[in-house]
Amino acid sequence: YQGKTTEELPVSVKMTYYLDGNEILPSQLAGKSGRVKIRIDYENHSQQTRVVNGKQEQISTPFLMATGMILPVETFSEVEVTNGRVISDGKNNIVIGVGLPGLADSLKISDIKGLEEKEIPDYVEITATVTDFTLAMTATVATTGSLSELGLDGIQDMDGLKESMDKLTDSSAALVKG
Repeated sequence: YQGKTTEELPVSVKMTYYLDGNEILPSQLAGKSGRVKIRIDYENHSQQTRVVNGKQEQISTPFLMATGMILPVETFSEVEVTNGRVISDGKNNIVIGVGLPGLADSLKISDIKGLEEKEIPDYVEITATVTDFTLAMTATVATTGSLSELGLDGIQDMDGLKESMDKLTDSSAALVKG
């Protein structure tokens, strides 16, 4: 399918660049050297009103976001990623990061005893020591499904929610490792 729309995308991706701790425009970062941080923030714009426990609630469509980039080892060293994984083939650092924007708010996990400390990421942060910065390509994919695909549709109580959140967190980590 190909087409054009004037509608807002359901999820936006914002990339912010820093050089030695200071925010910098990508055009100004090209060719520079130092400690670089790239922060990728995902924002979910797709919400619906649903009845949850007899109350109208605003919930976000559960999108899984995955961003990948290839960083050559000759110019990128000491590569680290928050909410992702770095794999090196000796020539390149392959970075994959994931986020689930809006899911933590929809599930209100910070209000649930035993889940207050659980984090469902909505951003990725990559840091590296860089010589002569250049970034050839970054690719981001968004996918969605029903809550049943996330394993959250059969929850009957808070213990079930806690177990499912633990499984979702572990599965997300396994996805990143894969």
